[in-house]
Amino acid sequence: MLVYAIIGIIIAVVFFTFAANLIGDFLSELPTVRGSVADPSKLVCFGGGKDNSTHCLDKLTGTPIFTFEKAKKWKGGADSAPKLTKEGLYFAIGNHICAYDSTGSIWGGCQQTSGAVTSDIEAGYGLVCFGTANNEYNCLDQKDGSLVLTIKADWKVCLDGRPCKTTTKPIVTENYIYTGLGSQVCKYDKFSAGVLDTTPGVWETCAGFTHDVSNIELKNDLVCFGTGNNKRIACINDTTRDYTYLSFRLGDGFAGLKPHLDGNLLYLALDAKLYKWDLLQEKELDLVDFGSGGINTDLVANNEVVCFGSGYNNIGAVWCSTKDELATGFFISPRLNPDETDATSTQAIDNGILYFGLGDNVCAYDIALAKSKSNHQVGKSTAEKWCADFDHQINSGIAVLEKENV
Repeated sequence: MLVYAIIGIIIAVVFFTFAANLIGDFLSELPTVRGSVADPSKLVCFGGGKDNSTHCLDKLTGTPIFTFEKAKKWKGGADSAPKLTKEGLYFAIGNHICAYDSTGSIWGGCQQTSGAVTSDIEAGYGLVCFGTANNEYNCLDQKDGSLVLTIKADWKVCLDGRPCKTTTKPIVTENYIYTGLGSQVCKYDKFSAGVLDTTPGVWETCAGFTHDVSNIELKNDLVCFGTGNNKRIACINDTTRDYTYLSFRLGDGFAGLKPHLDGNLLYLALDAKLYKWDLLQEKELDLVDFGSGGINTDLVANNEVVCFGSGYNNIGAVWCSTKDELATGFFISPRLNPDETDATSTQAIDNGILYFGLGDNVCAYDIALAKSKSNHQVGKSTAEKWCADFDHQINSGIAVLEKENV
């Protein structure tokens, strides 16, 4: 009898070990979701980088509202900026794209992409679009997550034998899609389907240079972008694609960041220099050199300031220059003894509040209060509304609900 009992115990141990492994493998396929995306207008969202999660905080208090942690077997981290629309939150982690609203997953689960997501997420007008490591753009149906169209280059290489990059954030409007295919900026009919290349674009040809382009600013019938090592900021007419008379070159700085358009004024960054340029007069109005710290992020702005990530004494900082005089404004440095210090997260501005990632912190500052003093430090500023501490460097851009999409 003792022998049978021992055999029974061994069988039971083997069974439970097998069952535990089976359950563990099953659970490793599932993400961990906490909270819900109840009201996008009240959220500020971002990717947590190496914590493999997308986070949403309450805009007023910084309280965690929604966290999505990827399944253990998924590849890649959370460095792409998510997109908030009135329909919900759209975000990428590794090679998966997800959509959530107050009821949970809009698509009944995340969609695996053709490759790791390489651009920030664009969502609106029925589509969710993004670049992938397969050097193509995918656009999914915003309602059900099904693949609608794919955009890829019709040439084998873009520069120095390398495949065309798709790191530029696409733009979706009511009728068109804009992409950066390596060194080319292209415009497509939004109602196309299947696989597209540069040939069926709306413009006769794509606007091309010889180096990878930055993210795109689309406003006032102009399409503006940096041309990388071409050292130019180009603005082309959205209707005619005429960019020759609006393209200009300033100094020898690298043009890898998205500019900001304000009427006929263009704010742009070349290396560590911030310019204000009058497009009508084709004239430089203002210039500030931020020295060795450089300018690390796309420019964001409201009516008063233009802001960006930079460096200060070899430590990251968030800078905001006043539009009237670029040399004036304020900067925000990390808290004392931070775990991470880089300022590589593109900020967001909403209702006079600056939302930014700095090192492993995400914070909200009142711009009007911040302007009263030239320098601030995380945790010690009267302009600080709240500041949340995370475990890893925040590289993702910050997302708030954009007013034009409300």
